[in-house]
Parts: sequence; C-alpha cells; structure tokens
Amino acid sequence: MKSKELIFRVVLLSVSSCILWICFAFTTDNPVKFVLTDQSKVILKGTTNINQFTCLTANIFTYNQLQLFAKKNNKLFTFKGAEFFIEVTDLDCGGRVINNDLQKTLQAEKFPQIQLHLKQAEVVQALEGNRAKISTQAMISIAGQSKLRNIDLQVIQLNEDTLHIEGSHQILMSEYGITPPKPMLGLIKVHDPISITFDLKVALLK
Repeated sequence: MKSKELIFRVVLLSVSSCILWICFAFTTDNPVKFVLTDQSKVILKGTTNINQFTCLTANIFTYNQLQLFAKKNNKLFTFKGAEFFIEVTDLDCGGRVINNDLQKTLQAEKFPQIQLHLKQAEVVQALEGNRAKISTQAMISIAGQSKLRNIDLQVIQLNEDTLHIEGSHQILMSEYGITPPKPMLGLIKVHDPISITFDLKVALLK
C-alpha cells in the first residue's frame, strides 16, 4: 500500500488482546471519498397508546460524493457532501392509512424530504471485531425545521473498502413543530418520541 494513495485503512492497536483505539490513515493533502451503497436503510419507530409502529425506507440518496477530512491526530473528522435525503413518501409503515397519516403529519407536500447532514465525527472508543464507537454532530431537518443533534454511532469495518455505520437516535416530534397524529378520531394517540435507526453502508472510492 503506497502512502500517497487515497486508501482508507483501520489500524488496530491492542495490549493483552484488548483493543485500545482506532485511527484512520489519510494522505495529508486529500480527503478520503466514499459513496453510499444501495444496501443502506433508515428505520423510524414510534409507539401509540395501543401498539407500536415501524416505518422503513431503503431509498436514501445523496447528491455528492462523501468526503472525509482528518483532524487532531486522525481521531476527529469533518465531512463535505455528507448530506443524506429521504423522501417522506418512500417511508413504508406497513399500511396505506398509516402511511398517509405519516405523510400528512410530516407535511410531505410542503416538505417532501427528511435531511441528515453530517458535520463531524470523533472516534471515542475502539471495540473488538474491527468496530469503533463514534460521536457525530449532524443536522436533522424535518418538516422545515432543522436541529443540530449529537448522535452516537458504531462503525464496523466489513472489508478494506466498506464500512457499516449503525445506531439509533431519539427525537421528539414536538421539537420540529410537529403535532403527533391522532388517527381513528383520536382513539389512537401517537406518542411524541420517535426513534431513528441508521443502517448505512459506505464504500471507498479509490
């Protein structure tokens, strides 16, 4: 592997079989570039006064390549082009009625997309099995409202070229000016908290 190549690698250091930390090796002048693969998906989960519901989409898209820049001894990273978009109408909650309720609640006609914009990430802990915990800052935009969130994720190195990024983050609909829907003439009450689960796979561009 040439030191000048734009190749992502994970260096695992261990003492007595205990993984201590992970660092990412870059060239000094260029970022590492990734693309989101079609194996990625996002899941929204919520509860009501009578049950729970899950909304899934595998249709996540970006307009640009994801570029990753290293700072502070390769443990803090910033991003360029790390903006992910989800069409609200692509969220499948398992039935036409609940899909329509969700689209109405999220004002899909006026704000057709949910947006996630990654700002920076920091490696906070290495784990066994080519894994690491990272803390990220991301802007989440829903129904025309944007909030900066701190999101804890786990990164798994699947092979030399592919990373699996996973984790969940809870938001309150009311934080985004959204009134939880009350289907069935108010007999069903959707609770304010919503959990967003990220299941993303990114591939290195060589």
